[in-house]
Amino acid sequence: MSIDWDRRLRRGCVLAARGFLEAELNVILEQYLWEPWARKMAEVLSPLLVFVIRLQCELETLEKREARRSDIFKGTARDQSQRWNWNFPHDLILDSTSEAPATLATRLADWLSGHPSPTVLRRMLQS
Repeated sequence: MSIDWDRRLRRGCVLAARGFLEAELNVILEQYLWEPWARKMAEVLSPLLVFVIRLQCELETLEKREARRSDIFKGTARDQSQRWNWNFPHDLILDSTSEAPATLATRLADWLSGHPSPTVLRRMLQS
């Protein structure tokens, strides 16, 4: 797989997500916006109601989870944790180290029920 193919695939995912949002369908999209080339995708999504949410987890826990899976390359968690830009802004941060997915989903739903305003994508475009 080439980097060009990967970027086109990610761009396609963002464009598809925009289509879903314009059709008034809520979606969750995993997109790496901190990479300089990927920040251009913020322009595609910024006119819409989009939140940037960080799902974090301690590396030790990630590596234990990774070891139990057969569908992932070993070492991916460590490699990605070293490359991620942890200073990237987020509208909300959730931690899956010790909380179950259902608990995190409830936290997210509760947060959204407060009608927060998205700020990250707009700030990205202003900087």
